[in-house]
Amino acid sequence: MTIFALYVKICMYRIHWGETMFEQLKIKKELEKPGTLELADQLLEEAKELKGKKEQKTAEKMCIRAYEIYNTLNTNEPGMYKDKLAVCCSELGDVYENMEMYDKAREYHSMAAEIYEEMAENKTPEFFEALSDEYCSIGDTHFFNKMYDEADEFYRKALDIVEKLEKEYPGMYIENIAYCHDCLAKNHCGRENYTLAVEEYEYIIGIYQKLLDEQHTDELNELTIAYNEELASVYNDIGYTYSCCKDMEDAEKYYQKAAFLYRLLTKNDPDTYATILADQYSDLAVLYEDMNDKYRAKEYRKKALNPYV
Repeated sequence: MTIFALYVKICMYRIHWGETMFEQLKIKKELEKPGTLELADQLLEEAKELKGKKEQKTAEKMCIRAYEIYNTLNTNEPGMYKDKLAVCCSELGDVYENMEMYDKAREYHSMAAEIYEEMAENKTPEFFEALSDEYCSIGDTHFFNKMYDEADEFYRKALDIVEKLEKEYPGMYIENIAYCHDCLAKNHCGRENYTLAVEEYEYIIGIYQKLLDEQHTDELNELTIAYNEELASVYNDIGYTYSCCKDMEDAEKYYQKAAFLYRLLTKNDPDTYATILADQYSDLAVLYEDMNDKYRAKEYRKKALNPYV
């Protein structure tokens, strides 16, 4: 490295360090403001953004401060801020889950679920749906700790809620049902009960194929893009499940179906889907290597390097 290059590197480091310190001071100042509803709302929104950027520790601090404010407001005016408190608990649960602190995640998702259980007593669908989401999240915390029986219990509680909602409001909660079945499928995979996992995935495929058929078009629009993306993801998952069973022919069939859909999506939006398509090609390359098909393994390794073709 030349002296000039080293100098530039040091300058860039100082700039980055200065920006980081500035952000930390800014966050500290925000957290020290008097606790108002507006501040809590602001902190929670910023925490959601930071969570998406994988800045979990800062998101945690903001969520905790928001929780303290909402909790104080709710104590002073009982019942007035329960919904905000529940959302904040759920966000904290997500942050801890991202940090792989699953016991802490379960604690806050359980707090959110308890609030939604109370609020759902007025039969409002949105609170039942939120409760279902929290049950799935609690199930996830058990799943990641390999507590599959407990995970199954909460996934089925979530499924029971959205199935009842779907009966009352036909067509409104079918995707929620698909999500719950996806959770159950992954839980079956965790137990290495691949036959039951395949059944769940096939059920989900039926849901999204029906939703696509109801659109009466092959053109990509906001809905058909979303449905095709979900369908491609499930094709990939069922392909992986078959590969775990050493059923390579079925694994190949579903991996290729996933690749076909991701190619369509990539042509429409390469910035979003090219990387996912590359990953799908990599999965196919690994599969062909396991099948001792060196020619096709090499072919898909090349495709993974340039998925835009």
